Amino acid sequence: MGFGTPSQSLKVVFDTGSPDTWVYSPDCCYHNNHNDFQPSESSTYTNRTVNASGKAQAAGSGQPGTTWQISYGGGSTTQGYIGIDTIAFPDPNLSLPKLPIALATAITGTSRAGRAMEGLVGMSNGAASQAAGSWVTPLEALARGKLLDKPYLTANFVKANRRTGLGGGGSYILGGLDTINQSGNVTWLDVTSSVYWGADYDDMLIGTPSIAPSS
Repeated sequence: MGFGTPSQSLKVVFDTGSPDTWVYSPDCCYHNNHNDFQPSESSTYTNRTVNASGKAQAAGSGQPGTTWQISYGGGSTTQGYIGIDTIAFPDPNLSLPKLPIALATAITGTSRAGRAMEGLVGMSNGAASQAAGSWVTPLEALARGKLLDKPYLTANFVKANRRTGLGGGGSYILGGLDTINQSGNVTWLDVTSSVYWGADYDDMLIGTPSIAPSS
């Protein structure tokens, strides 16, 4: 994904279970084998703060970005501050201006030193964010800007090494269904949450084995 102007390319994880998008900042970590986002090199970057009514806005000159933190189910926590800048999908080239981006300054818990990721793009509903002020995800920006045929997110899973990300080949399709890998009919289900991709189901298979919990 690209961040800022001119675009700085970083390797990111797409996370369907969280809304916030963040990248490593120059004040963070893993500098010997990872790239980070340089806000000083982006002509469109500003820190983000909130006004007295709690609405997000661009910070004034010299004003720091609002502090930010997120915790994940695996036990890790990422913290830093919030900025505003352009986020770009490289294929096709779609630039989304003035989106919130958290700049990570510290990570606790599980180390990501051996993983290729240099940031994370949240793909759940922005309403799930705990950050001060509202949050708009890149997927929401694409849909609201009518840059997608449909407000769909299709995931195709191919097993990879979880630590390195190598050996996979899975994909996401934004704005449509995966007609190449899909077989059979599509079944539409009501969601169980207004902020997460959740639905009730009776069973779930990977190949033939059932992976549904006994409860």
